[in-house]
Amino acid sequence: MTKEFDLIGVGFGPANIGLAVALEEFKWEGSLLFLEANSGPTWQPGMLLDGTDIQHNPLRDFATLRNPSSKYGFLQFLKEHDRLYEFLNLHMPYPLRKEYAAYVRWVAEQFSNFVRYSTKVIDLRFETGGTIAVKASDGSTFYTNSLSLAPGRSHAIPAAFNGLNSKRAVHFSKYNEAIQMLDPFEPGTIAVIGASQSAAEIILDISKRFPEHKLVNFQRNQGYRLKDTSPFTEGMFFPSFTDQYYNLPDHLKDKLIQSLWTSQYSAADSDVITKIHNRVYEQRLDNRQRLFISNFTEVSSATVATNGKIDLSITALETGEISNQQFDLVVFATGFKNFGPHETQEPYHPLMENLMSFATTDDNGCANITRDYRLQLRKAYAGYSDVFLNGLCESSHGFGDAGSFSLLSDRADKISKRIIECTKERKPRLVGESK
Repeated sequence: MTKEFDLIGVGFGPANIGLAVALEEFKWEGSLLFLEANSGPTWQPGMLLDGTDIQHNPLRDFATLRNPSSKYGFLQFLKEHDRLYEFLNLHMPYPLRKEYAAYVRWVAEQFSNFVRYSTKVIDLRFETGGTIAVKASDGSTFYTNSLSLAPGRSHAIPAAFNGLNSKRAVHFSKYNEAIQMLDPFEPGTIAVIGASQSAAEIILDISKRFPEHKLVNFQRNQGYRLKDTSPFTEGMFFPSFTDQYYNLPDHLKDKLIQSLWTSQYSAADSDVITKIHNRVYEQRLDNRQRLFISNFTEVSSATVATNGKIDLSITALETGEISNQQFDLVVFATGFKNFGPHETQEPYHPLMENLMSFATTDDNGCANITRDYRLQLRKAYAGYSDVFLNGLCESSHGFGDAGSFSLLSDRADKISKRIIECTKERKPRLVGESK
């Protein structure tokens, strides 16, 4: 198998799928390879729950905003599967998540010749002369002049669970896999931590699938907050807003993030909030409450009990009182880490560890990213291969660069144009060859 490529993509989720689409439509003729840890194309497999929908307009897909006539758009997917008329007749503002996952898979499969699945990347480093070496867990190493790093953001796990090693304590992205260990006929106890959209969806799913299980949702605040979906707020998903945000000083970025926080995090849609509230009310009415919202509480410590279950020490934030409870399963609906100096952030993605000595950082040691999503290298390494952070730049580029599809096609457009430009400028060189 060829070991040298003009472009290597780490991960083949939405970010790099969008990049593959853009490069094809720009008729780029370079060589490329995507390395994906999963065994096949997937999108949010842990959260494909019955009845759940996506949270963005379906036309914010892999290509439509960049190229409305693209054959890779969501409407083309519906047309090819003979569902366009039926979809237009749905009384739903957004598609079901399982249908959008099928769309993602449909597009990904059209690029299968460029993807090596079941290949986990474990190390990235610059070779002499600036080529990037990409090492996989099976011992193989590949080389490239451009790298698109899109492994997804690191999981944000509450500090109380640091060092806890148990399959009974899982991030919500693994939810569908984790609940397989539960016995629907043997009442147990489940904890969901967080007050996000994902937390709300998981709670409704557990309550439906395991009605006899005791379910406790721990939240630091009063309760679920309504997601901000104002059309003025949604303007943050315009490329012009990304330009504005990127150029703001850090203190104004922080202020803007705070004002927009509930548009993305620690909030949920009205329909799921109402369902949860009504379910609790009805259970109380029937004198058989199984779902409990524990607000103003925080998990202060967690240990694995001798029976394998999870012991939680719970602090009531209002009084400081501490109680202990045991659970069969704990689900963290606590999101992902962005780049930054705070407790729930990280200065750069772990896969970038061996690249950072070549890069510039801010005063907190966090990676500096250019407007076109490149890791900013020090002057001594000008001319080294480009490292694109594809879908990892929320802190520097705004909420549109999170896991959302909202600006995915625009980001793919900018990265693709840089790759095409560099391919023309950069003469082919051997691995390890000096400049």
